[in-house]
Amino acid sequence: LNDNYIGLYVIMEKVNGSWLGFDNANPRGARLFKDPFVFIEERLPNVQEPDNYYQQKFPKQSIADHNDEPEDLKKLVFNTDKEQFSLQWFTYFHEDNLIDWHLLLLLTNNDDGVFKNFYLYKENGFANFKFIPWDYDHSFGRDGNYELNLIDRPVDCMKVPLLKRLMEMPSTEYAEHLTERYLELRNTVFTEKALLELIDKNEKAVRPYVEENSKRWPMDGEGYWDANNFDQEMAIMKQYIPMRLKQLDAYFYNLEH
Repeated sequence: LNDNYIGLYVIMEKVNGSWLGFDNANPRGARLFKDPFVFIEERLPNVQEPDNYYQQKFPKQSIADHNDEPEDLKKLVFNTDKEQFSLQWFTYFHEDNLIDWHLLLLLTNNDDGVFKNFYLYKENGFANFKFIPWDYDHSFGRDGNYELNLIDRPVDCMKVPLLKRLMEMPSTEYAEHLTERYLELRNTVFTEKALLELIDKNEKAVRPYVEENSKRWPMDGEGYWDANNFDQEMAIMKQYIPMRLKQLDAYFYNLEH
């Protein structure tokens, strides 16, 4: 910046209507909400956008306000009886997408992503809501505050009231579908080999910039729990993966039996 080196930064595509391919004219009635508080029953004070509580990002709220729809999701999750919930939940949420979001939380051990750090969107006014994961620093062996975790503190997806109800209600068959999808992915992208290859691929892209970045932002700087270097961090991720997969294999075996 202005010829001053300020370090290696993460550049990410912004999740918005354009990224999702939504037309600003929006004839289909697409919606996008950032970090909507649909899994927190009480209405929170001091939110970032008081007049846009569920943070509608597309379309602009001034064009069409859809904040009533996340409110309907909350009513489904918290206020319906078992029969109503069993009959209605899959008309609100896209089951395959919900299962993949659930499994991603489990695989990455992202306990910071159960109530927040996701987007909700629907492609048109008649579609079901889908999740987009976002903000993933709390994962792969570290907690969100950078504390070492590995598998000492497993993510508790049952804190999500939607997932808790689905997992505890046999009539929804959600637990069976979740297990089936896990076993499917366990032979493809959820293998130790595939995940380690993904780490190696990204490590090669970052490696040339590590030395200069470490000079600018020392590994023992304020806010870090330890002074691990880049290679030690890679080792933590690679240590974490087989440990977590073994833990998940046991979890889904017990779920099946």
